Amino acid sequence: MITCKCGYQHHDTSKIINKRDLHGRLRPECAICGRRIIIRSVSPREYKDLLSRNRAS
Repeated sequence: MITCKCGYQHHDTSKIINKRDLHGRLRPECAICGRRIIIRSVSPREYKDLLSRNRAS
């Protein structure tokens, strides 16, 4: 589960918009408030694995 700055807890990717920045990296944004969700030191693959593990449990 990933908690956004607005307080919404993301259990899956339905409310997360993935946008690419100028360097080509994926930057997840909250679909509710529009703010960027900061996930420190996690690659996009690890991020998807984290969400799929949280969804399964």
